[in-house]
Amino acid sequence: MKTGGVQVRSQITKVLFASSFLLFINAATCFAQDKTDFKVGDSIYVNIHSGGCVKATVKGIDPKYYVHVEEGMYKGSDSFYNASRLGECKQTPPPENQNNDKPNTGQTVNTGNLKLGDRVDVYLSDNKEGKNRGTILEVNGSTYKVHYDGCSEKYDVSENSMFVRPAATIGTDNSEIKFFAGKWAMTTVGISSAAIAWGKSPGVQINGDGTFVWYQETGKPPVKGKWLPHAKIEGARFGTETQNGIIITDAKGAQWKMYRRKSTRDDDDHITIQLMCSGETQMGTRLR
Repeated sequence: MKTGGVQVRSQITKVLFASSFLLFINAATCFAQDKTDFKVGDSIYVNIHSGGCVKATVKGIDPKYYVHVEEGMYKGSDSFYNASRLGECKQTPPPENQNNDKPNTGQTVNTGNLKLGDRVDVYLSDNKEGKNRGTILEVNGSTYKVHYDGCSEKYDVSENSMFVRPAATIGTDNSEIKFFAGKWAMTTVGISSAAIAWGKSPGVQINGDGTFVWYQETGKPPVKGKWLPHAKIEGARFGTETQNGIIITDAKGAQWKMYRRKSTRDDDDHITIQLMCSGETQMGTRLR
């Protein structure tokens, strides 16, 4: 019986050892498949502060990887990224002798078939929370370089195509957009809209024909232009992308988004006008 027991235990040990060895080989194989090696000077993509993938240059490989950010709002900064963190972005280094007039077969095909000039919504890496809206400036394999609405060029970012979708839209005949038609007194807290003299104090008029008149500063001529509907991004949690609204421009050409604001103090109609790509806001109340 002892002999039989020893044989059984020996066979079990061999099976467990073989299984463990196979698991080790599989794990090593998977690691080898996922492993990405870069050298100093290579261009890579890093998820900078979880705000989106941007192009960076490898400055050091010991420890891996010391990088210099080349674009976006953190352009010019340096940081460290390990192989795991690099996996948050699609790595698409440009091949040698790339011909810009021909498809780049060495890179992943664009998942959404989007093209230069398309309007897009960008999502965070969970692909559920909306981040920002913009226009595609460049198509580089599996990444799109996107210019965000109302932002300066320094905020242009290369985004993984997996997290880029065609921009949501809203029609001018939508009730949420029609709400903005009329005159709005732009007031500070504690100032009654009844005290506002139209044309002599800050205020904005939204017309049903797609035009607006914006008295920005007392004593100065108004800004006139065309407003555009701007839909919210589904899943967005912060900023101008959380609301349906319209875009108007100020005297300097900067874009502002107007959206409805609910008040807990009264039942009047209120709006907020927020400078795109900024936290600067103005508030208004409908003039009746």
